[in-house]
Amino acid sequence: MRLQCKAVKKNAFLKTITSFVMLAGGYTALQAEPNHEPISDEGIVAFFEVFAVQADDALNIRKSPDPKSHEHQVIVGQIPASQTCVVSLNKKEGQWVKVTHKGVQGWANSRNLRHQDQGCGTYYLVTNVFGHLNQRQFPNYDPTNKKVGKILAEEQDCIIGLDKVTKGRITWVMLQYEGVNGWVNSQYVREIKIDTDDYEDYCDM
Repeated sequence: MRLQCKAVKKNAFLKTITSFVMLAGGYTALQAEPNHEPISDEGIVAFFEVFAVQADDALNIRKSPDPKSHEHQVIVGQIPASQTCVVSLNKKEGQWVKVTHKGVQGWANSRNLRHQDQGCGTYYLVTNVFGHLNQRQFPNYDPTNKKVGKILAEEQDCIIGLDKVTKGRITWVMLQYEGVNGWVNSQYVREIKIDTDDYEDYCDM
């Protein structure tokens, strides 16, 4: 029996963001440590590719979408030029879109993001779990790291993965499950990519 994915269908993705070339000018960027801001957005996720960024440059991820704020000048991460399958978290303020990339969440300029509805998507099945698998606010085991959700061990549906990052010896995956986005240790899930036979066997979009 084919399992049903807990993921949005392709035709539910956000509409294409109109392509523009980034305008010159702006604020002087201040470098900052990666920001693992908790994610609690529900609903649609969409995939984008970076474009109109020079090959030797990168698209900045900013702490705030408000150009008038000091936090807008703070760069919390960068996305390489021509990067594909960048996840948007269904939040937009003006020309700024909230994204997650390699464990860093923040705001990127939508003028440099082009909608991508094919070739993206990694899904997971829960494995090696007794009771339930905790979803955490941040990708670490720090005692102050809050549990934001849990996935039951008997869950047999495909679960969409939004982001992935390796910290030390542990690889963490951000999963969206029942409206909650949270980080889990990858040793407790099995990865299924959409371009494999496993995807056709186990996941139904």
